[in-house]
Amino acid sequence: AAPMIAATAGQTGQIIAKDYRGVRVLASYRPVAGTSWGMVAKQDMDEILANAHRVRLALLLALVGLQGAALALVFPVVRTFVQPLRTLERATVRVAAGDLAVDVPEEGPSELRGLSAAFNAMVRDLGAARAEALRRQQELESFSYVVSHDLRAPLKGVSSLAEWLEQDLAGTLDARSQEHLGLLRERVGLMNALIDGVLEYSRAGRATQPEVRVQVGELVFRILEVLSPKEGIQVRVVHPLPEVSADPVRLSQVFQNLVGNAIQHHPSPVGTVEISCQEREEVWEFSIRDDGDGIHPQYHE
Repeated sequence: AAPMIAATAGQTGQIIAKDYRGVRVLASYRPVAGTSWGMVAKQDMDEILANAHRVRLALLLALVGLQGAALALVFPVVRTFVQPLRTLERATVRVAAGDLAVDVPEEGPSELRGLSAAFNAMVRDLGAARAEALRRQQELESFSYVVSHDLRAPLKGVSSLAEWLEQDLAGTLDARSQEHLGLLRERVGLMNALIDGVLEYSRAGRATQPEVRVQVGELVFRILEVLSPKEGIQVRVVHPLPEVSADPVRLSQVFQNLVGNAIQHHPSPVGTVEISCQEREEVWEFSIRDDGDGIHPQYHE
């Protein structure tokens, strides 16, 4: 057999192989010094593995028994904790969908009762916050309508006066006076547009204003006419301004506030305000710079 052949060839080692009987054995072999003989010690693999099979079977039976006992012990505990947690999960989904009329039963172990109580308190706080937000929104809308009505009345009077002056003085006004009256009517129109913007702002979140194509260069030009910078302040458009899709009223408010602040708070009677634009990957980035004092360090954050 293979072990004896290896031993008589002068080799030493171990091997699993079939012996002369054709039976698988674990064999150790070595040569006998000074002779051409070899020595082999072997044992049938079935005998070696018999105990291992019995031990494995015993372990499997024990494992099955332990799993059954564990399930019997754990199932009631799992049911006690899992069911309330599933109830909390369903309630959370309802709250996320906007349903605040949710109340989770405060039952089960003390930890779950505490969690359910905290959840119910959170939902009550959310309900109170939403009611307060709605109340404030209604107040803001009412205030905006009142203010817009009070502002439109004098604007309408100014516009009417400009029309009457043009009619009464027709043929006697020089070109400069006619231009001034035209600017007056145009600025009245801009003020009306800003009032409309205030009303739209009061409805923010409930009404959307469709975007239109806006020539930003023309928009900024009209704003500068309204702001009328003092003689020493120069406002320069550094780069050509693009055409974008936007809400023209709100875009006007942004530019008017930023440019107006730069002009109004400039510390010197002489200064420069620069308006520039740069195209990024998917957006336009506008910049408004001035050579004033900038923002005080204490407000940088």
